[in-house]
Amino acid sequence: MADIDIWMKEKSYDFFEEIGIKKDYFILDFGCRHGSYTIPAARFVGDKGFVYALDKNKDVLDELIKNIKNNDIRNILRVDVTDKIDIPLSNNIFDIVFLFDVFHLIDDKKILLDEIKRVLKKNGRLILYPRHHKEQMNLDLSDVICLVEENDFLLDKKMFTTLLHDDDIVMDNVLIFKKKMEKYDR
Repeated sequence: MADIDIWMKEKSYDFFEEIGIKKDYFILDFGCRHGSYTIPAARFVGDKGFVYALDKNKDVLDELIKNIKNNDIRNILRVDVTDKIDIPLSNNIFDIVFLFDVFHLIDDKKILLDEIKRVLKKNGRLILYPRHHKEQMNLDLSDVICLVEENDFLLDKKMFTTLLHDDDIVMDNVLIFKKKMEKYDR
């Protein structure tokens, strides 16, 4: 069986439990591509949960929508965007934002992190998989953590775990951040 099939049917659920995903969560998969996290996350959160699949590539979103229709998945919403860093969704709606293997592609990381902070609920979490931080961003993992923390997030958990990269199951680092408490939140 191919790694992608093992991921979709089994390993993704272990991963979601490990990173703290719960039933009924609302998740934004930023840069979702073909949905290798989107689809199993939608199944994991159940009928009352929801996954928003955001990407600038219309072709991969078309493929994702075709796949979810063929599999009768009804709790995924497609979100088309442009190259401009803008999340065209309301404030404070997501329990989790996935930022998997896409952080290195974003030029203005501050704007992205501000947008993520805006759409996350007060106790929401940013889950970052910074796969190409060394070769594409020239940053150590500790530098990535500092960069995110400089933008009003706090590292909650650092994990070395099993996840999917380019249809292959790998072991790599995942960073879980929470929003810094605002003065009025205390």
